[in-house]
Amino acid sequence: MQKRIGILTYFTDPPYFNDINPGMNLQAYSVFEAVKDQNPYAEVEMIRYHSWWAIWRIYVSSMTLDTLKQDVIQFIKYYKFSKSFALSKKALVSKNSTKAYQFINSLGYDAIYVGSDTLLELFRAKTSEDITAYWLNRTVDAKKFMIAASARDTSYSKLTDGQKIKLNDSIQTFDMLGIRDNATYELINNFTNKKDKRLKIVPDPTFTFDIDYSFAQKYVEKKGLLKTGKPIICFHLLKTNLFAQPLADKLREKGFIIASLRPAKYADIILKDLSPLEFAGIFKFFHLTLTHRFHDSVFCIKNLSPLLLYPPSKNYVNESGNSKQSSLMDSFNIREECFIKDIESETIDSLFNKILQAPKNFEEKKVSINQTLFQYKEDFTKYVKETSENI
Repeated sequence: MQKRIGILTYFTDPPYFNDINPGMNLQAYSVFEAVKDQNPYAEVEMIRYHSWWAIWRIYVSSMTLDTLKQDVIQFIKYYKFSKSFALSKKALVSKNSTKAYQFINSLGYDAIYVGSDTLLELFRAKTSEDITAYWLNRTVDAKKFMIAASARDTSYSKLTDGQKIKLNDSIQTFDMLGIRDNATYELINNFTNKKDKRLKIVPDPTFTFDIDYSFAQKYVEKKGLLKTGKPIICFHLLKTNLFAQPLADKLREKGFIIASLRPAKYADIILKDLSPLEFAGIFKFFHLTLTHRFHDSVFCIKNLSPLLLYPPSKNYVNESGNSKQSSLMDSFNIREECFIKDIESETIDSLFNKILQAPKNFEEKKVSINQTLFQYKEDFTKYVKETSENI
């Protein structure tokens, strides 16, 4: 009888979940393809369960007719990309864990992969005493595998007694616990013992994604990005990062062009209408990227393109000072070269100097970065193969 495998993660799924996030979609696609490759005779599909309804909303900072047009174009591109997945016939949007477990169980899977992305974070739970349904419990009758999942900044000491009981019940029913970062490892390690071989850190699935540069090349040519001959620095910043305008001005004086992946008054070029496949290769064309986004950083590294990464807020850092951002930098041994612990404590001059120095520092690490990229692709594939052998 043909095996049925479900993947429980975030991905663009109109009209139920319309978050426009390239990293989210590329990692979902990478998991989907990896599981299919290791289970060629199984029916593999994305589970259309979402814990909240994220309606598509326009990013209104510095909104113009051009950026509005880019928003529409990007939404169409993401809708087309969503057709890359095989989907469950039924869908559910609910914060009610019991209802979600019943829904997932009704789909009749032999195995369920949870991840990747920050699925295990708890701030989206229905109440402060609850956990989310992504922590599958024993009522879900299937083999269960976490696959590069993350709990973001969730700390054991901040859990209620009720949450600890529910998390323990969930964790004990998983066949393998493949998580993505040190912060999540620390959390789950409180519910396991030292000899528990289920718990291991698994690289992000996008390290297995092979970039087809034809998409980014066509995009760059259409936008005319390289016609000026000036080096491009990409900003992907928050509205609250008030240093953006003066820093952009200072870099322009030095001969750089400033691009932004979201609408921003300080940018010379707005690149809001990238598809996931265009996003994957765009970093190849940047002199450096300054970002708070995890998958911006992953794809900078995959493109061997210099970067500076910072946590967007203290909410992304656990009580031990670890975050998915710092874990990524540590895993490539580039924290000193490419990580900013607290960007709000930096001055315009210090950021300017870091941006000038980072490409030189990054260049010295390219050999070891390439080696780690190869190893992570191997490690992720090995993990999926190991889980598949247990289905």
